[in-house]
Amino acid sequence: MRAEAVPRELPVLARHWVCRYSDDVAGNGHKCCHSVTVLENGDRIFARSDSSTHNLVDGSDSKNGSRIAVSWIAGGNRTFHAIRSTLRHTCAFDPAHEYINGRTEGDYWFDE
Repeated sequence: MRAEAVPRELPVLARHWVCRYSDDVAGNGHKCCHSVTVLENGDRIFARSDSSTHNLVDGSDSKNGSRIAVSWIAGGNRTFHAIRSTLRHTCAFDPAHEYINGRTEGDYWFDE
């Protein structure tokens, strides 16, 4: 895709739909997510995510845990038809102490 076809201004988010399903027991296991991000101008971006969550139970009410996920942007319509990405997410959490620490990194590009 040529540089002049890439939007010059940041798009405005209008809606974000997510369909999640999981195969887990007590929060431990595999989860999958498909999402559609709809921008104010009608452009859409399609994505998928797979993750694994592990909760550590220590006998208290605390559910310390960690989550590892990989997400892919698989395209969209109009302006974003050629967008692609690979993102890696890691997260540690402890809901009893209102603690979440996450990190996301990755790359995105526009196919030609």
